[in-house]
Amino acid sequence: MSNGPLTNKVRGLMVEIKKEQMKIIITMVLLCCASIVKAQQTAIHFNQLDSLQKLKPKPVFVFIHTNWCSYCKAMDEVVFKDKTVAKLLRDEYYFVRLDAEEKSTITYANQKFEFKANKGVHDLAFALGNQNGKLAFPTSCILDGQNRILYQQHEFVKANELIEVLKHFTNKN
Repeated sequence: MSNGPLTNKVRGLMVEIKKEQMKIIITMVLLCCASIVKAQQTAIHFNQLDSLQKLKPKPVFVFIHTNWCSYCKAMDEVVFKDKTVAKLLRDEYYFVRLDAEEKSTITYANQKFEFKANKGVHDLAFALGNQNGKLAFPTSCILDGQNRILYQQHEFVKANELIEVLKHFTNKN
């Protein structure tokens, strides 16, 4: 094959086509990543909850977890990334993640809650998540505007099951 002007022009066109294809591929990857990030929930902190409830009362979804809990991680990776779950939590609830081993003091409902080293768990996690004096992970809770526990589940909850629960407590059936 000769290296004439026509061949060089064809090579130049091929390079331009490949550049355009790469731009399209990169754009598609970025759009996919953006939709995944959008589906993930941005949780608020308990310290913000009292003032948010005064502005706009909503039920509160509390996800009590630990860093070492594999079922907790699975809920983060699968359930909370589900688009319907994410939309319900974003639009209808205040979503709070509570690390049961959190060391800092949390002020909620005009009370201070602290980590108890002798129990190895935060007081607030225990107050919201215990059943018969025991706390298991993950625990999902729904609180009403008066901080009453409406729902409490001590296990991995599948996305379709959580959707039904979330709809039930917001009358979105």
